This record gives sequence, C-alpha cells and structure tokens, in this order.
Amino acid sequence: MKSEPQIISTQLAIFLDSFIKRPDLFFNKLNSDLGGLIDAMPQVLPLPPEAPAEIPRVMAASSYNKNTINISLNRVDFIRQYNPVEDIEQSIKEFKALCKNFILSIISEYKISRFGNVGSFYVKSNNPEKEISDLFINKDAGSFDEISLRLNKTTIDKGITFNNVISINQGHIEAPNYNGNGIVIQLDNNSIARAEALKEEELLSLFEIKSNAFNPTYAKEVGKK
Repeated sequence: MKSEPQIISTQLAIFLDSFIKRPDLFFNKLNSDLGGLIDAMPQVLPLPPEAPAEIPRVMAASSYNKNTINISLNRVDFIRQYNPVEDIEQSIKEFKALCKNFILSIISEYKISRFGNVGSFYVKSNNPEKEISDLFINKDAGSFDEISLRLNKTTIDKGITFNNVISINQGHIEAPNYNGNGIVIQLDNNSIARAEALKEEELLSLFEIKSNAFNPTYAKEVGKK
C-alpha cells in the first residue's frame, strides 16, 4: 500500500461462560480496578430478561470517547480510540497494561471461555477499490466498483486454537487528521472456546502473543504483495 496504516482503535473482547447478574454493579467494580478510567456517567439499559444476552446492558466512555467499556450479560469489551498526534507506540503499550488489569478484574469474578484482540486501521487512498484490487486480485479479473476481502487462518498457540481474521474494505474515513476515501484494515485474533475455562496465567500469556493485532507495523505487512 502506498501510505502507512494509521491506527483507529484497539479492542479486547472477553467472553464469559456464565451470565453477569448485575452488569451495572460489575461495571463499578471493573472501573474501580482500572483506577476510575471511565470518568463520565455510564449509560445503563434496562432491557427485559428475554433480550439477547449479547446486547450491552452498560455502555460507558471516558472524556472525548478515548476509552469505552461495554458490558453485556456474557461479554465485556474494552476499546481505545487513538489520536494521530499522540505517541501511538506508548499509547498501545499503556492500553495493553490496562487490558491485563481488565483481565485480572474479570477473572476474579467470572470464568473466561475465550477472548479476542482487534485492531482497526486505515490507509489513505484516492482510489481504494483499485489499490486493493491491484494488491490482492488477479489483474485479468478487471476493475471493480466495490471490493471487500476477509481472510482467516487458524493457528494453535499454547494449545488454544485461534481464528486470525484479516478484513480489508474500502471506506470513507473521518479521522482527526484525514477526511476522505481510504482502505480499512481490521485484524481480529480470537480464540475458540474449549471445554475448560482459560486460566489466568495462560490467558495473560496468550493476550500478549495475540496483541500483534494492535500493531500498525503488522497491519502494514498485510498490504505487501
């Protein structure tokens, strides 16, 4: 790709093997364990018991939406948005440190069945359809008006099976330093549940291994022929 990938967000998704009875109270504990990271009032949705478990019951964001925590009955997400003027390498390092505290806080209360690390990036492009096509599609196929790619390669890391998903799409980017067409890259490393819940030590170790999904340099490798 002609331009360098710019990071949009990083996300840790934790999946539980049981339901959270009071997502509102659990948010208070989680936020306290993270040092009060979320400094704005959370939004609590009083959904009926029959509502799908994956719908967030608590959605909370810090000032300027820098950090977000969403809590459903059986899933907890921690998301970090980035500004291009900040030290990205240092910010990702800080996010990873918070993620480890996030994991420790959750695992002290619930068993974790699986997790996923997701990194979202964009690349400036005047003609994203053509650039994606030139990189990944046989030239004999001709030109395209729309293009979307999703690739997955399963791996086994420390005995746990992972999906390693790469999604590449055209899109319109609205970022602090860019507004225009671009290529959107999402890296999603997510584990496949097994019969036994993940243990604390292996979960922290696997999180570190699969955090390459947060790395702009790794995203750049996707765009190489």
